Amino acid sequence: MVIRARGGAGRGRPSPFTITEPGAGEGALATSLLDWGEGRGGDFAEALRYVAIEPNARGSDPRIDWRDEAPPVAEAGVVLSNELFDALPVRLFEVEGRGPVEVYVRWDGEAFVEARGGVATVDGAPSAGRFEVNGRAHPTMLAMCELIERGAVLTFDYGYPEEELWADWRTQGTLLCFYRHTAHEDPYRHVGEQDLTAHVNLSELELAMELAGFTAFAPVTQAAFLTEAGLGGLVESVRDDLPEYFARRRAFQQLTDAAGLGRIRVLAGIRGVEGVPPGFGDTE
Repeated sequence: MVIRARGGAGRGRPSPFTITEPGAGEGALATSLLDWGEGRGGDFAEALRYVAIEPNARGSDPRIDWRDEAPPVAEAGVVLSNELFDALPVRLFEVEGRGPVEVYVRWDGEAFVEARGGVATVDGAPSAGRFEVNGRAHPTMLAMCELIERGAVLTFDYGYPEEELWADWRTQGTLLCFYRHTAHEDPYRHVGEQDLTAHVNLSELELAMELAGFTAFAPVTQAAFLTEAGLGGLVESVRDDLPEYFARRRAFQQLTDAAGLGRIRVLAGIRGVEGVPPGFGDTE
C-alpha cells in the first residue's frame, strides 16, 4: 500500500503522517503505537502524529494531541477505531406475526419491563426472533471518513456482514451485558453499573465507506488480519531473546485466539492509496 505524498515529502512518505483515533479512552492503544513508532526511529517517528478524540476519560500521554471533538482534516494517514461501534446505542426489535416491532422499556413502579411498539419496516430484517439496529453506526463511519483526505480507515470491532448478523438461526440477537467481567443477557439488572454491547452490521460500515469515496475491503477476522500482516514474523524475529520471544508469542496467541479476540472483525477502506492494505490479501 502506497500513499502518494505532495510537496517535498517524497513518494509514499507523507509528513506529517496522522493517526486519528475516535473513542481513544485513556490512550492505551495510542501509547503502544507511538512507542512502536519511536522504536523504528528515523523519518517515520518524526512524521508520526497521533490525534485522540476523547471527551471523557482521556489519558495523560503528552505525545498525544487530545481533542474533545473532531480535529481539522488530516492530509494523509489513518483513521483508527477499536471497539467503538459495538458500544454505540442500539434499538431492539422482535419479529412477531405482524412483522418486526420495536421493544421499548418502561418502569412499572418496581422494575424496568419491556413493552411492544408498532410494526416497523426494517430492510433485510430476519424472519424470526430478536435483532438490533445501530442507527449511529452509518453516520459515525461517514464522519470518520471525513477526517482524512487520503489514506485508510481501519476498524476493529465485534460484528458480521448483514447476512450473518441477521441470519434466520440467530433468534436471540447479539445484545450482551458485562458486569464485573461476567457476561449475561439481562440489560435490566445492574442498570447504570454494567456495559452493554451489540454486534455491528459491518455491511452498513462498508456502504458508508463507499459513499464517502473509499474503496472498502471485505472484513476479515483479527486472527487472519494479524497473521497475513506478518505478526508471526515479529515473534520469530526475537527468538534469541527468550523472555521477549515468549512474551510476544503469548500476545500473538491471545490476539489470534479463534474463540476470543481472534474473532474480532477488521474492516478497511482506502482513498488516494495504491494497492491492498496489509492484512487483506488472500484472507478468508
